[in-house]
Amino acid sequence: MKYLKDLRKALQLEREESKKAALQEIKTLSGIQREKLGRAILNLKGRLEGRDIGGLYIVKFGRSKPFETEIDIGDVVLASKGDPLKSDLTGTVIKKTSRSISVAFDSPPPKWALSSGVRIDLFFNDVTFKRMENALDKIENEKELSWLLDLLS
Repeated sequence: MKYLKDLRKALQLEREESKKAALQEIKTLSGIQREKLGRAILNLKGRLEGRDIGGLYIVKFGRSKPFETEIDIGDVVLASKGDPLKSDLTGTVIKKTSRSISVAFDSPPPKWALSSGVRIDLFFNDVTFKRMENALDKIENEKELSWLLDLLS
């Protein structure tokens, strides 16, 4: 069990460092620099598209000028207007075209997100870390996997 405890601690440290690195890049590089790297999209206008079956709020952010980005479906993004480090509006990309990106949010987006001048940044994605935690829980709690614990000890 010590091995699993150590793994959990290492996982938590990696999670914290990944989030710090994402925030540090947003802090250090300008929006234009991040857009050139494909990790931000500037000068977007948001429009509420409604809610999906799961109750998530869908906002389509678009602009007339096409963009190239490494932001892709399934990525977590940070939406902001002004200083992105002062925003906590995160969502998941569900659709992408050359001129728009649709994002699903858990709660209704603020009014500023439905106006022009919105910035979208590729952000820290916690999904992988949650999956790793779930795998560790399974190893620890399922009797069929007890052989794996013996192997790791």
